[in-house]
This record gives sequence, structure tokens and C-alpha cells, in this order.
Amino acid sequence: QRTLEKAMGGYRGAGVVIDPRNGEILAMASTPGYDNNEMVPFIPKAIWQDLNTDRLRRPLLNRTIQGIYPPGSTFKPFTALAGLTAGMSPEWEHTCNGVFTLGTMRLKCWNTYGHHTISLHEALAQSCNVYFCQMAQEIGYAPILATAGLAGFGRKTGVDLPFENAGILPTPEWKQTMRNEPWRPGDTSLISIGQGLLSVTPLQLAVAVSALANGGEIVRPHVNK
Repeated sequence: QRTLEKAMGGYRGAGVVIDPRNGEILAMASTPGYDNNEMVPFIPKAIWQDLNTDRLRRPLLNRTIQGIYPPGSTFKPFTALAGLTAGMSPEWEHTCNGVFTLGTMRLKCWNTYGHHTISLHEALAQSCNVYFCQMAQEIGYAPILATAGLAGFGRKTGVDLPFENAGILPTPEWKQTMRNEPWRPGDTSLISIGQGLLSVTPLQLAVAVSALANGGEIVRPHVNK
């Protein structure tokens, strides 16, 4: 816990470490936080007001279970799993020239020169946006949605802490209802690389990655023994 809090420094963010074998939370930190010593023997009105009105730092927000963020490239292994379950060969190749183009949408890869022709293993190792965006177009959104759901995205982990956020694992119906917009192919590609409408909590992501580490079991995270 001390090591994690030190690593967080003075930045706004969250960190969580769990045992992938049983879901035990080994460390959890949300910054910026507040000094518990200031609340003994009671919380002064001025301090309580400051904690509740600080809209920039939001110290009362437990970002590990309440904050939701785009997972970015950490989601790509789940897109890869979706492709494999949909029947795509790990030897399937695509040529990355540095940018994925879909209509008027242009999504750049971190390697602006392109990764050239690569297969799934290389695409994961190189975190190639172009490869996974194209894979998403090949398999469609349904396998990605199903795989993400099995990994625990879009629902609460069941951690023994209050006010957990379920995150957002969007569906075409959700987008139509919430945004009054139809689902577009670009949505599928954006989500395949952990961007777009997809949002997860840090704890959700830790649980999902734990399943990759332990052979596929979704553990229930817990603070208490």
C-alpha cells in the first residue's frame, strides 16, 4: 500500500493491485485524497465543505471503483480473444501503414511509419491500432461485446465496498437511447482499441486482466478476508 501511494505521487489517478488467484486486494489508492487525522474527533464544518466543493481535485471520489475511464490499449487483448472466438486465425495478417481509415475517420497508430504486415502476436506486442481496428471490421461488434461482457466489463465487480460504478459497455441500443444516434462502424473500431464509448473502472480492468493471468476465471475482488 505504501509503495502504491508513493508511486501515485501528487497526480490525480487511481491504482489497484489484486491477487489474480483469489481476488484479494493487496493495495488500493485514489489520489488526491484527504487526511483522516483532520476528522478526529469530528469533521470540522469548514473541512467537510471544502472536501465536497472541490470540483477539480474531487478528493471524496474513490477513483478505483467510482471513476470510469477509457481503457485504451489495455483492452486490445480482449479484442484479440473476440477475434479468436469468432474463428479468426492468429495467423491472420493485416498491413499497417500508420493510419486506419474508415470513411472520413482517420485513427493513427503510435508508429506513424506503420508496422507493415503483421499477425496477431506481433499486433499485441506492438499495440498496433490499425490491426485491431481492421480486425473489428472483419468480425463485427457482436463478438467484442460478448467477450467484454464475459470479462466483467459493463457490470459491478461485487467488491465489498460501497458506491461501486458499473462502467459503460455500450450496445447499439444503449447508444440510440442515450445519444439518439445509430451505431456506426467507427464505434466498433474505436472500442476495439479501448476508446470511444467504452469506459471502465480501474478495479474492473484489474479483474479482467486477472482472468487473463489465471486461465480465465473472473474473481470477485475483496478487501476483507
